[in-house]
Amino acid sequence: MSDKWWISCLVMACSYVVGNPFLIHPKDYSYESVQEELKRIDIPRIVNQYYREGLMPVEGFYGRIGTGIRGNLIQEGMKTEAVLEKIGEGGPDCVVTYATINGRYPLFVRSLVKGLKKSGFNGYVWYRIGGYPNPTGKEIQYAGVPYAFKVWIMLEAHQMGFDRVLWLDSAMIPLQGVSLFFDYMEEFGGYFWGLPMPASNESLILPIARQSIMDALGVDPMKATTLMGAIFGWKFNTPLSDRFLEYFYKMVEVGYPFFSAMPEEFVIGSIISLPEFQSWSPSSRFLDGTPLRPTENGPDSLEEIALSKELLYPFHHRGARNVIEGWD
Repeated sequence: MSDKWWISCLVMACSYVVGNPFLIHPKDYSYESVQEELKRIDIPRIVNQYYREGLMPVEGFYGRIGTGIRGNLIQEGMKTEAVLEKIGEGGPDCVVTYATINGRYPLFVRSLVKGLKKSGFNGYVWYRIGGYPNPTGKEIQYAGVPYAFKVWIMLEAHQMGFDRVLWLDSAMIPLQGVSLFFDYMEEFGGYFWGLPMPASNESLILPIARQSIMDALGVDPMKATTLMGAIFGWKFNTPLSDRFLEYFYKMVEVGYPFFSAMPEEFVIGSIISLPEFQSWSPSSRFLDGTPLRPTENGPDSLEEIALSKELLYPFHHRGARNVIEGWD
């Protein structure tokens, strides 16, 4: 019998016997209780069950898959924030971002907002620092699913009345304005950027995640396109938006599709590789320039930001995740 058959059986067995490894049942849904339950999830133990030789070092999987467990929803002495802020003259478009309350990410969120103001954006920004986006009331049970919060906070913005919503990582620094991305959403329904999947990415996904995606969607993520998770968005109140959310919730409820070093990127990239999402797929825009430039070597700096702007990149991306003196 083929390895694929055995892996498929393993996925089915996991789904029926142990269920979603990220799903939590806290005694209540306060952030304190949720965080306590998240910290109980033993990601290294679970990853070790499915890891095999030839993949990237196992510690890399621990970090990426465990991001939802590692980040803090609350922290003593700090207040969670949930802010809708008008930028410029306002308008129908909304940028969203989210950061856990620990580390440098709260600072990065505020710098992103500052950058939106400097870039001349007219619209709104909806952001959270700490807490967790919970648009329908069930998402909080899946707070451990890595990077699922990107979709949840977009849905929250839609519930506030915004149809064109753009996710930006907090590590993004806007330089040239963001209106063109909302124009893409209006014309194509969604904006996603990617490239043909490199063969080397096979080392970044655990076999159980690859097979889970194939079982659920009929799509091999290694034959889909790569997806840049730092920036994407779509127009809500459309049939495609509804279908996308249906597929995404299905992936979250299984959990195992996110067992990779590019958790949301493999999942979302596979969904939008389905034929019905042809207008969203980045495959028709492979020749488009990348929307961001990271620092190539060393720490991020004012000089690196200036170079990204000079080269006409819409965004500089904090590759080193350091504080930038004179900017932050």
